[in-house]
Amino acid sequence: MADDAHIRTAESKLAALRAGYGVALRAKLQEIASRLAEGERDEAKGLAHKVRGTAGSYGYAEVGLLAGRLEDALEAGEDVAEIAAALVEQGAAIEVPEHDASEEPTGPAVLVLEPDEAVRRRCLESTRPGPRVRFVSDAMEALEAAMDEAIVGAVLPAGGGARGGFALARSLRTLEGLAALPIAFTGVDETVEARVKAVHAGGRVLFGEGVGPGVLRVLDEVFSEPDREVPTVLLVDDDPDMGGVVRPMIEGRGWGFEHLVDATRIFEAVAAHRPEAILLDVQMEPTGGFDVCRALRASAPHRELPILFLTANASQEVRVACFEAGGDDYLQKPVLANELLARLEVRIERLRLLRERARRDALTGLDMRGAAYEALEAALAHAARHARPLAVALLDLDHFKRINDTYGHLAGDSVLRQLGALVRARVRRDDVPARTGGEEFGVIVPEVAREGAILLAEKLRASVESAIFRFEGTQIPVTVSIGVAAWGPQVEDPQELVKEADERLYDAKRGGRNRV
Repeated sequence: MADDAHIRTAESKLAALRAGYGVALRAKLQEIASRLAEGERDEAKGLAHKVRGTAGSYGYAEVGLLAGRLEDALEAGEDVAEIAAALVEQGAAIEVPEHDASEEPTGPAVLVLEPDEAVRRRCLESTRPGPRVRFVSDAMEALEAAMDEAIVGAVLPAGGGARGGFALARSLRTLEGLAALPIAFTGVDETVEARVKAVHAGGRVLFGEGVGPGVLRVLDEVFSEPDREVPTVLLVDDDPDMGGVVRPMIEGRGWGFEHLVDATRIFEAVAAHRPEAILLDVQMEPTGGFDVCRALRASAPHRELPILFLTANASQEVRVACFEAGGDDYLQKPVLANELLARLEVRIERLRLLRERARRDALTGLDMRGAAYEALEAALAHAARHARPLAVALLDLDHFKRINDTYGHLAGDSVLRQLGALVRARVRRDDVPARTGGEEFGVIVPEVAREGAILLAEKLRASVESAIFRFEGTQIPVTVSIGVAAWGPQVEDPQELVKEADERLYDAKRGGRNRV
């Protein structure tokens, strides 16, 4: 049985490769014809050479033979109209076997109760950057899926009764490991009463409409894998004993804790510990908490950092002064653990959500250019400090304007989303993928020298070429050109590395595209 499973897996992979190559092959043959029509015989010959070498390996032997004849005729300077016409005819006759890799479950999933096949199809065709979707038809199937698979969230229809979404939400949260499962309810009435019921049933996000691509894209922010980095809370209080009170509360929650006694060193402490929340005493010497808060708020990098004041004096005057100084909240001493943690948790979660929105590209879910550049600066500093290899790859989607013109801009957006998901799935865990421009993507590749980075880039290029890109049931052939640059002792600035990768990218474009 195990051998049969391996055979089925291998056959499935071969079918996926053949299907993807068949789609790309049609586009290659069309481009050969276009090059010939424009008198670009050398470019057509280069493309024919590639098809000659690979088509047979994917089962398109006759196309490979015709491409070989075309290449030889172009080399000899002969008239190729008849061969080109036969090649175009062969391309039009290519039958691509159906294979949809989206049917193969991998990784964590969002459980979506939606029995309507048409709705499911629309959701699947609008590729998203977040976790995969696991559709179920009823409550029983939902519970079975939750017990068998890694579920990171659930989208359920609002409704009471024994078989309604509210009851199912409670049942899901009784399963092992799902006590805090994030749940979204759809079809919630806009009345306060209906929304309160949904919240009491465990709803973290509520939608008035039913399941659809837009709903799922919004939920990616909620259902994405949680940030693995443990938050650090910084206490700034000149009383050493206060640290002994607060530390067990914070560390008991599983968070990091730091205590700064000298408030004049606040900027050093923030830079060293990178806290996600600051607990700030009001009365300190020589610098009071209000002045420390104003100084932090006047520094651009710290304007969004949550600051909660601690004070034994909870008079109205002091409370107002806390907010006027730029504080987000205040707690009265003696501090109660449950209250402190509840207030911190809300602030930290919102900070992370704001930062995530600021650094993530809304269309693909990848880092944007600014965030990627910061990551590259850090990676370059690490490589220089420890004499470790580092590389950068820049990808550009070939003929993207042609895709927009042929299939429409919505199709172009869908292709970009699917390409972003594919890039993220194909790179290594420590690599940093990003969308750096319109149809341009980048990958920071740490701990890999030039030759290894070129190999990784070639694997990525081949994955794109063989992948199936769909929009509203139509398959769209997609290829990318990639430029690779490696760090060396002579490279001191991230811009130099990016510039070199960009030059190599344009070399790939000038060389015929779909290459590294």
